[in-house]
Amino acid sequence: MLSTLVIYCAAIVAVSILGGLVPLLMRLTHNRMQLLLSLVAGVLVGVAMLHMLPHALADVEDSGGVFIAVLLGFLTMFLLERFFCFHHHEHAVEEGGEPCTHSHHELGWAGAFFGLTVHT
Repeated sequence: MLSTLVIYCAAIVAVSILGGLVPLLMRLTHNRMQLLLSLVAGVLVGVAMLHMLPHALADVEDSGGVFIAVLLGFLTMFLLERFFCFHHHEHAVEEGGEPCTHSHHELGWAGAFFGLTVHT
C-alpha cells in the first residue's frame, strides 16, 4: 500500500514538472494554447464520464441526483468561462497588431488565491 502511494506521488510530481516545462519546450501561441486546453478538457471530461460517473451511479440509490450534479457542474463551468473570460493579446501581436500596454497583474495574486482555494 505504501509503495503504491509512493509510486503515484512520484508519477504526479514527474507529470507536473513535465507540464511546467511545456512553455520552455515550445512557443505557446494562442492557437497552441487553445489546442492544449481542449486536450486537457477532453481528458478531464473523459475521466469524469467514463470512470467517476459509473462509480457514483453504483454507490447511490437515486441516480437523478448524480445527473443533476453533473449538469450543474457543466452549467457552472460554462457560465464561468462565458462571463469571466480572460482576454488574450497574443493572436493580435502575431498578426502584426500592437502589443498590450495595460497591466494584467492588478488582481493576479488575489485571483490565483481565490481560484486555487475554490478549486481545492
